[in-house]
Amino acid sequence: MFKQKNHNFIKFADVFERYLIRFIIANLVILIAFQIILTQENLRIRISRADVIETAGEIAGTKEVSGGVLEKGEIQPEYLTLELDYHIALPKLKILVNGMNVADFSSKQVVLRVKNGDLIEIDGTYYPYTVGVKVISNSPLIVSPKVGDKIFVNGSIESLGKINIQGVDLENLNSMGYNGNNRGDI
Repeated sequence: MFKQKNHNFIKFADVFERYLIRFIIANLVILIAFQIILTQENLRIRISRADVIETAGEIAGTKEVSGGVLEKGEIQPEYLTLELDYHIALPKLKILVNGMNVADFSSKQVVLRVKNGDLIEIDGTYYPYTVGVKVISNSPLIVSPKVGDKIFVNGSIESLGKINIQGVDLENLNSMGYNGNNRGDI
């Protein structure tokens, strides 16, 4: 009788071990398959929600990029508000002003301080799919870009355009020493 119980236990242990090994191997195959899938950038972005989770606290917020005190002779900056289309946040989507990274889309909306002649660009080189960005508001004196202007970025840097402020002559400013690249306010 003792041999019968011992034999049943050994048989049970063999079957259990066989299924345990199969379970572990199946899980390793699934893990490796997902790791391979996540190396493909366009699939990783659609499957992984890490960018959204990292910025969950800022979902409803607006990120404002504010500057310091204006020096004597500096021109009062105007404001431009940009918003993502169809996304809550894309923290690796950068906003460039005169070629310098000044903000990102950690939240759906970003408010920028801009001056006449500033070149606004969106750097979407991190994202290999199309991302839309639109101007949802601006200061009353900003002639362009206008509210409603939209650009689409697909793995590249795209220009929204130069800031054009009503009544400000860029040629006059350049002759007075303003070159548009002074970013001390942001």
